[in-house]
Amino acid sequence: MELFKEQEVPELVKYFVTCWRKTCGLRMSYSFVKTGGSGEAYDIIAENVLGKVFFAGEATHRHFPQTVAGAILSGVREASKIAAL
Repeated sequence: MELFKEQEVPELVKYFVTCWRKTCGLRMSYSFVKTGGSGEAYDIIAENVLGKVFFAGEATHRHFPQTVAGAILSGVREASKIAAL
């Protein structure tokens, strides 16, 4: 393989390619911080609107973005805020 010129990489035996675009119900992507970005956008996206509209999802969790855990934790975070109203 040209990518690992200095390493011996075995030939590929098997692979699986997902096609979210064609799979019914799976139209997703994950957030990312661009090179040089601070991650502050995650905090901004997580801000509620007038204490009435709350946002959850991996794109709102600064410490665990791009993960299912971040999505779950953000849901718990927002549920706590709503319960405290």
